[in-house]
Amino acid sequence: MNRKKVIIVILMISILTYFGYKQIYANKVSENTYYGTVEAETVNVSSQIQGNIENINVEEGQTIKAGDIIASMDDSESKIKLDISNISKESAKNELQNLKNGTRQEEINVQEAVVKQFEAQINQGEVLLKQAENNLNLAKKNLDYYKKVYEDNKSLYDNDAISKSQLDSIKFQYDSAYIGYENAKQQVEYAKAQLDSFKSQLIAAKEKLNLLKNGATDNEKLSAQLNLNQAEKSQELSNINYNKTVIKSPINGVVETVNFKKGEFVNVGSPIATILDMNNLYVNIYVSEKDLTKIKLGKTVKLKSDFIKDKEINGKIIYISNKAEFTPMNIVTKEDRTKLVFKVKVKIIDSIDLVRAGMLMDVYLN
Repeated sequence: MNRKKVIIVILMISILTYFGYKQIYANKVSENTYYGTVEAETVNVSSQIQGNIENINVEEGQTIKAGDIIASMDDSESKIKLDISNISKESAKNELQNLKNGTRQEEINVQEAVVKQFEAQINQGEVLLKQAENNLNLAKKNLDYYKKVYEDNKSLYDNDAISKSQLDSIKFQYDSAYIGYENAKQQVEYAKAQLDSFKSQLIAAKEKLNLLKNGATDNEKLSAQLNLNQAEKSQELSNINYNKTVIKSPINGVVETVNFKKGEFVNVGSPIATILDMNNLYVNIYVSEKDLTKIKLGKTVKLKSDFIKDKEINGKIIYISNKAEFTPMNIVTKEDRTKLVFKVKVKIIDSIDLVRAGMLMDVYLN
């Protein structure tokens, strides 16, 4: 008899346990009450440049603040570009200042000497050109002479009047005269090109001398100012790109995952780490169709948790799915998993300091 009583008690406990679990784990705890798990919005902290990771400064599970360094990239190339832009800016700044300050007499004296030097080179170049032209005339006469001699001796050779060796000797003299003529032509072309170069340099030197004497024009000063503006913008851009080598957290939160290691290569947009936003917590519940009329976007609802005794927490409905779905697989009973429900997202709007991700929450629609 006692044994039968024990069996009956065990059966009753089993039945109560079954219905207890069904009641606890079913999404709908009681009328107008649902439950869900607190989750946190996530933020992927990504790289804005590609390159190798120099350092990882956080660990998974670490609490961080906005502005804390997540990782740093290899900055050697960005640093060089920044240095170049700084130099270009200083150069443009000095050029503008020189135009505004005007020219010292010493600079004018130096430029006058440069003008005289080019004038002397032009005079010398004209003499050299004249000599080259005379040499060309002599080489032409020499070529014409040996050409006629060769042609006359070629006729004699064809008539067996002279030997082959005699003709070859005359042909050598003719070829030498031809080479001398071609060299003389090249000397004339070189002398002309050099003289033209001296004349161009003289024109530029005189223009610079006039600029030094008269000062820069308004257009030249404006052009120098625009060059400086461009150099400053280039420096700003280089500085922005250099700062991108240091990757910082945009929010306060907890590091959920670190996705790369030191030395690994990352592309633009690669998520270096994922941060849980502990100030942006929510609960997903799955509401039956008949209860949809009781809720709307923006509605305030009450939440409770066994982890926070005697404390009602306010939440706001920020999302209601417009598509029905089967109850998620984490619901225990097969019966509940076959029901059609609508996903509803409830944002927790107060007592954030008491709530933690992973807590079970009861959500009261009324």
